[in-house]
Amino acid sequence: HLFPAPRMQHCRHRDSPCTRTMMTVLALTVLSLVVVVPAVDSNALQPRPILVWPGVGDTRQPTSSTATLSSARRDLGGAAAGGLAFFAGGCTDTASPYQCTSPTAAVDVVTSTGSVTAGPPLSVARGWAAGCGTSEVAVFAGGGTGGADPHSSVADVLDTSTTTVTATAYPRALVIGRWGLGCTVVAGKVFYAGGKAIPSPGTYAMTSAVDTFDPATKSWLAAAYNLTHKKECVAGAASGDSVVWAGGWLEFPDAGRGGPISEKADIAIDIVDSDGVHGSPDSLAVGAEWAGAATGPDGKAYVLGQTEFLTVAAAGVLNRSSTPIGAGVVAASVTNNGGAVGDRHVCFYSLTPSAVVCYDVVAKQWRPSLPCTAAHQGGAFVVANSTIFVAGGFDADNGNTPTAVIDIITIPSSV
Repeated sequence: HLFPAPRMQHCRHRDSPCTRTMMTVLALTVLSLVVVVPAVDSNALQPRPILVWPGVGDTRQPTSSTATLSSARRDLGGAAAGGLAFFAGGCTDTASPYQCTSPTAAVDVVTSTGSVTAGPPLSVARGWAAGCGTSEVAVFAGGGTGGADPHSSVADVLDTSTTTVTATAYPRALVIGRWGLGCTVVAGKVFYAGGKAIPSPGTYAMTSAVDTFDPATKSWLAAAYNLTHKKECVAGAASGDSVVWAGGWLEFPDAGRGGPISEKADIAIDIVDSDGVHGSPDSLAVGAEWAGAATGPDGKAYVLGQTEFLTVAAAGVLNRSSTPIGAGVVAASVTNNGGAVGDRHVCFYSLTPSAVVCYDVVAKQWRPSLPCTAAHQGGAFVVANSTIFVAGGFDADNGNTPTAVIDIITIPSSV
């Protein structure tokens, strides 16, 4: 198939008392079935045609290579800054994909040519540190090691503005320590939203909190708003000066600490302007945790859910089209899965099969998938300029074994 088939999925930021009933997802192929959901405007929901890449031998053909992390690990954070890709923290153990008994503080810095060097380590070894980058800083916030210990409120900021990468730790950056955060960059500021907190051993609760980091003032603040629901695994992207938060895994109903919790994938889409004011609510057709989300080169937000692909502006959803590739993206369990590549593509990592999928925002068409050499479930996805990095993760079909592979794909700017 040109696009990966869906795979059953749930958010893996699970604490040991919480067991999830897996949801069966029908495999959809590009040519055989289109799932139609209600459109939000007069445009009919239509599948997008496929736009082929330039042919073999053409200098505009995407190229691929691999590199190797300093250690095999899953649930690592990823961010781009200064034209470099940073991969931070993670879990090296294979016992359970829901725990992190052997966390690392390692930071790998990768260039577009695949050169890997050691960066300043995280101040606290942990998995699930959520990474976001601006033009000069890579930020890794939150995370944790398991279901019994309080999750981290630490943020590590790596600065590339000088010839040597420097690190600053903020021990109380987040208003509450948590993992499963979504993050995005809006107008130069980094926003972290949602997550799961461990208020005391053996108990947990989702949060709707939103934190911000301003690289100009080097300050952390609680945002002027919260998410509409308490949840983890939310996807974030900017649309102009507004931020779009989509999907997630939520408490339903919102439960007190230690109380019984029923959970499900969320459909909500929050669109919040620069003043912290929520716009008209919208939703996905099917709930999704760790949906794909990217700020496109045209400034709009693009959200890839289980069954649909959305273009979102500050005023709301502009367009919906059906797609069978979203379930593979959701199944990947990759934080901040999506990014703008060059001046006309948004790309995402899909698990089944392991590949990068890209949408041309100018032609408004999907491209054929670009295969990866390893499975990257629970890995990290980073875009630096026109180069895509998919690093680490594990292979559920091979004993949850972590990988050190970094798949590197470059899409020439002339494409």
